[in-house]
This record gives sequence, C-alpha cells and structure tokens, in this order.
Amino acid sequence: MISWTGVFIGVIMAKYSNGLLVILLAWLMSGCVSVGELKNQSMLRGFNAMQHENVGWNEPQARQSVKRMVKLGVNAVVLITFLEQDSISSLQVRHSDAVTFDQLKSAVQYAHDFDLEVILKPQILVHNAWASAITHRQQRDWNQWFESYSERIVEYAKFASRHKVHTFVIGTELSNAS
Repeated sequence: MISWTGVFIGVIMAKYSNGLLVILLAWLMSGCVSVGELKNQSMLRGFNAMQHENVGWNEPQARQSVKRMVKLGVNAVVLITFLEQDSISSLQVRHSDAVTFDQLKSAVQYAHDFDLEVILKPQILVHNAWASAITHRQQRDWNQWFESYSERIVEYAKFASRHKVHTFVIGTELSNAS
C-alpha cells in the first residue's frame, strides 16, 4: 500500500514550455519536498499529468515534460485518463477519445524510464456536470451503470497490471455511487 503523504502538483503537458510554471514548481518543490530535508525518504513526491489536446503522451514533448519534473526531484506521477458519459443519469460509461491506450502506454513507459512510481487514475467526464453528480433513481439503473463502469475499469486495471503500474485509483469523485 502506498502512502499518499506526498505533494502532487497538477501539470498539463503543453506544446510550449511555460517558464513561469517551471519556476513556480521549482520554488514549491524546493520548499515542500527538498530531498535533503525529508525525514521519510520513501515519501512520494510527484505530480498529476493530463494529456494536452495538442500534445499526446506518445510525443517527444511529453517525454521532455516528464524529464523536467524529474530534474525538480519528483519520484512519482499520477497519469489521469478519462472515461465519459453523456449526462449524470446516463447508464453507459465509455472510453474518452482524449487518451488512447497507446498514448497511455507511452506515458507509463516514460515514467518507468525515469524510475518514477506510476499511479493510474481514470476519471469520468460528464457533459455539463461533475462525476460527483452522477445519480440514478432506481437500483436497476445503478446496477446497469455499475456494470458499464466496471467493464471500463477492469480494462484499465488489466492495462495497469500488464504495464507494471504501481497504483491504480478508482472511484474518483463518485460520491453518489458510494
């Protein structure tokens, strides 16, 4: 089991480097996770990564982003990929076109190349709403929704197992589903 005591900073891999962002991240990480001052050397120090619409995780710019984060002292990355549904009451959950499995495979490989702890976190996008608003009135609708969600999550879990992902996160923002 992994301790989530680390500092995770959200980063979107953009086509062009944003110097201010890099400076801000360096300042934050030097104050929060300076390796020499850590009492718990096994603490995760990392960032959230989402694929930018202009740059896929399978492109060289994505690898450069990971490399820049490693130079800041990170040892972990949370790769966020997406599922989607049309509305809060939709019964079908599907893969989003935002990230393909090939792109995700590249991101995992980059992270492994830099010896990062890899966390995979699929999240649900809902048109004009948050995943926390997903709701159903009838138990049979919840059952059908969970069957659809489970099929997609199991696909990601199998991917995570095949590609030696360290941690797999499910249920993000699904407060009504609990």
